[in-house]
Amino acid sequence: MRVSRVSGVAVLALVASLLGPVNGANADPPPSAAITSPPEGTTVTGPITIDGEGHLDPASPDTVTGLQLYVAGAAVAGQQVGCTTPPSDALNCFGSFTYDPTVLGPGTYALQVDLLTTGPPVSSPSVHVTVPVPPPTLTMNQVISPVTGPVDISVEGDTNAASTDLPAWVTFTWGTTNIGTQPCPDLTSHSCPIVFNWDSTDLSGTNNLVATMTTASQDQVPSLPQAIEARNPPPTVTIDSPTAGAAEQGIVHVTAHGGVVGHQTDFAKKIDLFVNSGTVPVDTASCDTNARDCSTNLLSWDSTGRADGNYTLKVVFTSTRGRTGSDSVQVRVTSPKPTAVITSPVDGDTVFGNDVKVQATGTVDGSQTDTGESMDLYVAGHLEKSLPCPAASRSCPVVFDWDASGINGTRDLTVKFNTANDKHATSSATTVKVTTTPPSASISAPVNGATVSGVVSVVTSGVINPQQSDTPTSMQLLFDGTAVSGPQPCTGTTSTPKACSRPFTWDTSGMSGQHTLQAKFLTHKGFTALSPIVTITVVSPLPKVVITSPTARSTLHRTATVTVSGAIDATQTDSPSSVRLSLDGAALGGVIPCAPTAAAPRVCAASYTWSTVGLTGRHTLVASVVSAKGAVGTSTATSVYVYGSTKLAIAPAKAHVAGRSVTYTGRVTTPVNKLGVSGVKVKVVIRPAIGKAKTLYVLTNARGFFKVGFRPSMNSSVAATLVPLPYYGPSHSSTKLRVFPRVSCTVGSTIRRSSLDHGTCTFSRLPKSTKVTLQYRFGNHWYTLGSGRAPGAKIPFSFRFAVRGSYLVRLVLSATSVFAATTGPALRVQVT
Repeated sequence: MRVSRVSGVAVLALVASLLGPVNGANADPPPSAAITSPPEGTTVTGPITIDGEGHLDPASPDTVTGLQLYVAGAAVAGQQVGCTTPPSDALNCFGSFTYDPTVLGPGTYALQVDLLTTGPPVSSPSVHVTVPVPPPTLTMNQVISPVTGPVDISVEGDTNAASTDLPAWVTFTWGTTNIGTQPCPDLTSHSCPIVFNWDSTDLSGTNNLVATMTTASQDQVPSLPQAIEARNPPPTVTIDSPTAGAAEQGIVHVTAHGGVVGHQTDFAKKIDLFVNSGTVPVDTASCDTNARDCSTNLLSWDSTGRADGNYTLKVVFTSTRGRTGSDSVQVRVTSPKPTAVITSPVDGDTVFGNDVKVQATGTVDGSQTDTGESMDLYVAGHLEKSLPCPAASRSCPVVFDWDASGINGTRDLTVKFNTANDKHATSSATTVKVTTTPPSASISAPVNGATVSGVVSVVTSGVINPQQSDTPTSMQLLFDGTAVSGPQPCTGTTSTPKACSRPFTWDTSGMSGQHTLQAKFLTHKGFTALSPIVTITVVSPLPKVVITSPTARSTLHRTATVTVSGAIDATQTDSPSSVRLSLDGAALGGVIPCAPTAAAPRVCAASYTWSTVGLTGRHTLVASVVSAKGAVGTSTATSVYVYGSTKLAIAPAKAHVAGRSVTYTGRVTTPVNKLGVSGVKVKVVIRPAIGKAKTLYVLTNARGFFKVGFRPSMNSSVAATLVPLPYYGPSHSSTKLRVFPRVSCTVGSTIRRSSLDHGTCTFSRLPKSTKVTLQYRFGNHWYTLGSGRAPGAKIPFSFRFAVRGSYLVRLVLSATSVFAATTGPALRVQVT
């Protein structure tokens, strides 16, 4: 390999900078002075500091001595300062002035400083400052705190005479409350003196009082705030009577007095009376609105009917300015309740009929401003009737007419007394015994235990006790406890107003079996009577149906016509509706509607075209007729046979080992729909190459499969044939087996080189002339020594090796159509 090397050279370049000479000669600077503060255009509102400085040429023969301030071109007296530089520095001077330009009034003024030297002075450039026009001012006199009612407030507002703005008005505020606004007396003057009368009557507490002047240009100028307390106590009121804890009933009278406190500009208006937390007054008394005080004994509250207990009476005094004061007192109210009592009948009385007199009285206590309104009668807790009370009376005597018809047993009577104030009193219960003969019902036909069929006439009747003020309403027929129809009105006569007879027509078609009948009798008062139960037996023949074609055990092929005839029994009020067919328990086709004729309304004939393709075998047909009322008649089963071809197939052959048990599977199907044929016999013949054939018979399972087991040998074949029934066509299938032969070999284990050695391999039941190859192994490869044809099951072979060593020897049989390729065991041979 050749290696190259490369050398490099670095070059450094130097750059020189040349500076050219400055043309011209140096000149000495001239003397100078300047104001360094404030800057040009400063606005000033008071005294300011003015900083100045000056400088001389070093070549000057003069020296600095100080600085002088000039305003508007004129030296300011007393505004001369010395230099603040060290004494050794005679060429530079620094100094400061304190000056108030506002003494000159509003305007713009030029400021200058002169550098004072031993020679001529040196003046600085001008710096201009502006003095603005002074803002407006507002002062307020000291208000004495606290204040009550009206108080005068004096303020003085001003704008500068040099200003074009003038005072306009002054607004007064106390905290966040605007207490008034007053215009200036002369809107052309720079001065605004105002005296404002502040009525603090409605205010209480401490807040800052501030006056704010507004100018014509909308500038606002506030005064200094003053903390002012407004001390205006609210109105007061006191309840004089009743006293706390007093017992009251009926109308409660309340006296009270109240008034406005102090010198406030407020007056009495009214006093309201409230009860508990009510928001609407129960009474109101008006006051003299020209006076500050008010007393009243005109307030009253009607406590009639109130629940016993404590009540709070509250009076509220209201002034003309809407301010209020209140006082409360709690009293104990007892309101005697109204009472109610039944005077007749008394406990334990026995009553009956439609005119039972119930006497009762209700009473309102004399202390109550209430009157009776009505009385209610309750029987067993239910409102029976109501009667009004005499007008504007505290007493309410009444007499109720109670119709006790239809009642048996004890009843509790109570009365409820109702007052105009919606108060109520309920009497104690009076228990009475009521006796009533109940209504009755019966069925006269059919009689108990009868057997009926078709349309049956049922006769019912009901009776009410003549002493009762009740009348029949309706009759209803119950079949097995369920109403056959709705209640049917009774058709009683004037001669028998308490009786009811009602016939019913009952159609028993399709109701075979034992059933019950019962009559249900209803009255105008809502009472019910049930008749004794009548048990009857209903006989309802089912529809009859027969398959007229095909006949039993017929053999069918391809398309068949199924004809059905059905009829309804003459006793039934029914008609045929449809025909249904079933094949082997499953529906065959759809519902076939019946078409009865006027001449034969109970007969139904129907036909169905049945395709038997793919249904080879034995089948069962059943027909049923369904009536309009749902009755079903079923025919006897008709068995038929369907002829069809079959296909028999055996699973493809696999390679097997000779002598080992194997199982072969086959199936019989119908070619049309590929369904398995069950329960048929299959003949299976097993033919070996050597030996006798073996015949087996097996049956197919529900899916058409069958199995056979055997031990295969060389050159075996399997053939299966269906043993046909009259309605099954024959079919056949066969296959040849590929079998690995079982082999055993022997050979000499040690031989001399170039010597001939012999060996033998025996293959079970090997056919003659099978091609055989003899191989040996060297390294990783097999090499052929020779080949030939087998003389039979036993194959002898010979070989020799010229080179010493260890060899493997084997026989290889070629594959044929009747057995699988196989190799004998590798035999080790040692050559010496």
